[in-house]
Formats: sequence, C-alpha cells, structure tokens
Amino acid sequence: MLKFAIPVVCAAVLLAATNPGEDAYAAWVAQNLQSAACQKPKSSACFAATSVPQEVLTSTIKHYTHRQNCVFFSVYTTHFFSIQKQGFGLSGFFIAH
Repeated sequence: MLKFAIPVVCAAVLLAATNPGEDAYAAWVAQNLQSAACQKPKSSACFAATSVPQEVLTSTIKHYTHRQNCVFFSVYTTHFFSIQKQGFGLSGFFIAH
C-alpha cells in the first residue's frame, strides 16, 4: 500500500507546485490575442495589438480575469471588452476552453 501512496503524494505535490498563476495566464492570453490579431500582416488590429506594451496588456487582462484556484489546477475566466475567454491551467500549461 505504501508503494502506491508515495507516487500519488509526489504527483499531488508536483501538480500543486506547478499550478500556473495569474501572471502566466495573462501573458498567455496576451500572446494569443496578438497572434490572432496578426493573422493578416499589416492589419490595423495587428498594429494595435503589438503597439501596446506587454506589461500594460497583461496587467489589463489580469484586471478583467477571475481565477478559481483548485490547488492542483486553476480555471480562468476573462471578460475583456468583447473578448470572453476561458482557460484551464495545469502543470505550468494552459488549455483554452
């Protein structure tokens, strides 16, 4: 029984330690927004998305984001003007919902 408990405890500690925070989520959303806006080169949306400093964009995204921290993972919901985005953070990675 003990040989099964140790890996489970280690996995739980690893998941809790690598649960991504709000800063990482905001940077991920900002990168996705810039990538989506720049699908068409030289578009006005691309210019607008890339002309805003990264720090300003991420802090704005954090302001409009709600985080549900579930210790091993987090669920993020962002309502940013007309953008509604949900993300799931687990082990340092994000998945868009």
